[in-house]
Amino acid sequence: NNANCDIQCEENDTCTAEIDCGGADVCEVSCLGDDSCSAGFTFAGANDDVNVDCQGQRTCTGAIECGQIGNCDITCVGDDSCSGALDLGAEVANLSCDGDGSCTGAILCDDNGEDCNIQCDGIDSCTQNIACGVAALVTSCDIDCLGNGSCAGGITCNAEQCLLACDGDSCTGNVAC
Repeated sequence: NNANCDIQCEENDTCTAEIDCGGADVCEVSCLGDDSCSAGFTFAGANDDVNVDCQGQRTCTGAIECGQIGNCDITCVGDDSCSGALDLGAEVANLSCDGDGSCTGAILCDDNGEDCNIQCDGIDSCTQNIACGVAALVTSCDIDCLGNGSCAGGITCNAEQCLLACDGDSCTGNVAC
C-alpha cells in the first residue's frame, strides 16, 4: 500500500495478533505495555525502514523478520523481551538487547549484503546462537556482548569483517569467524 505504518501498543496485553507491515514504506511499532506484541512480526514486504521498540516486560515474544530493503532497527529494552527468533535481513540491521533476559531466540543476519550491528548489553541476553553472514554476503558484523552471561549460545561470523567484543562472563559458547 506504500503508506507509512505507525502502530502504538501502549497498554498491557495489547497487540497480541501478528503484526505485518508488508507494503509499507516506513513501519514504526512501539510495544510499551507489559506482555504486548506477543505474536510474531513480518516486515519482509516492507519497502523501506522498520523500527521496532520493545520497552515493556515480556514484549515482542514472537519471531521478528525484517525485510531486505532499508534499515531495520530493533530495540529490546524490557526484561525478557524479544524472546522469539530474530531475522535481521535488512540493508542495515541494528539490534539492541538492553533488557535482562532479552533476545533469547536465535539471531540471524545472513543475507542483507550490508552491515549488521548486534548489542547484547542485558544480563543473560542473546543466549541462543548468533549467525552473521553466509558466504560473506554481509559486509560487516559488529557484535558486542557486554552484559553478564550474554552471548552464551555461540557466535558464527562469516562476514567480510567481523568485530566481536565480550565482557562480563559473556561469549561462553563456541565462536567461529
